[in-house]
Amino acid sequence: MTARVRRRPRGFSLVELVIAMALALAVVGALAAIVDPSHALFSGESRRIDVQQRARTVTITLTESVRMAGAGPHASAAGGPLLDSLAPVLPFRRTASGGDPPGIVRSDAITVLAVPFASGEARLAAPLGASDTTMTIDTSTCAARTAACGFSVGDTALVFDGSGRWDAFAITAVEGGVLSIRTSSRTGGGDPEYAVGSVVAAASLVSFFLESDPDTGGLRLVASDGLTIEPVADDVADLAFEYYADPKPPVASGPECAFVVDPLTGARTPRLPLLTPSDSGLVTLSPDQLADGPWCPDADSPVRWDADLLRVRAVAVSIRFVAPADAGQTVHFMVTPPNLNFDR
Repeated sequence: MTARVRRRPRGFSLVELVIAMALALAVVGALAAIVDPSHALFSGESRRIDVQQRARTVTITLTESVRMAGAGPHASAAGGPLLDSLAPVLPFRRTASGGDPPGIVRSDAITVLAVPFASGEARLAAPLGASDTTMTIDTSTCAARTAACGFSVGDTALVFDGSGRWDAFAITAVEGGVLSIRTSSRTGGGDPEYAVGSVVAAASLVSFFLESDPDTGGLRLVASDGLTIEPVADDVADLAFEYYADPKPPVASGPECAFVVDPLTGARTPRLPLLTPSDSGLVTLSPDQLADGPWCPDADSPVRWDADLLRVRAVAVSIRFVAPADAGQTVHFMVTPPNLNFDR
């Protein structure tokens, strides 16, 4: 009987292993060639979506804030747009704790003033000096049937008179008609006190500007009321505001600083010139025009502002983000505040 010899299964030869590895590498390379462009496409699309989201946030935030510019007291005897008493849009930082030096104009910063509907409103019952830590309001002049005329702790109290002067104070305590205040928007002393009868209103006072991002070292857009700073968008490369103005000077209303008043008749003559023919549309105000006077409330005030700001009727915004060149990272838009356009 012949015995069968069982042979062990033959393994792969060296040549076969080399060929198999070559084929595997070819397949992996082909897959990589397909996956890598898809990954790059997804990554680029993700960056574009991120830029679009930041652009949308900036557009909504600035539009809502600037659109409210100039809204004034509603229920008190001082009712009407703020434009009758001051410039509600400023090309620099000014908040309840200070701001930029007087006379400066910045293209990358804006301050917006407004009195929200149903906010606290009253008039001063006693003079208010620069170093005072309390203000007394006349509760008989307010529409709100409360002891404090609707003012609350945490409000920003805007105080102004007919001269073009205004200041903002943080309210830290309320007791009847006495408001405790902590800080003032003044960047220096020297202005006289506010007289009895000056208007007090709980206001929205916000400055938008660029600052260094502590996390990335780049720039970010922030909003500040002087007490807190809130990030709006990061990875910002550039920010610019441009102001469009009525070429005609204010003639029927406005603060005293915008007029020359005849001491005998009280007749008011505009101090601002006509910029272009009266039938033209809005014109752009240059930085020089916003820093050459006439000044409000006067040229010596530590919180002076150029009277040409009373002409502003629209604000154009341009913001550029750090992003790939094809991401559409520059955004342009314009805001026309209704309270600055009652006469148009």
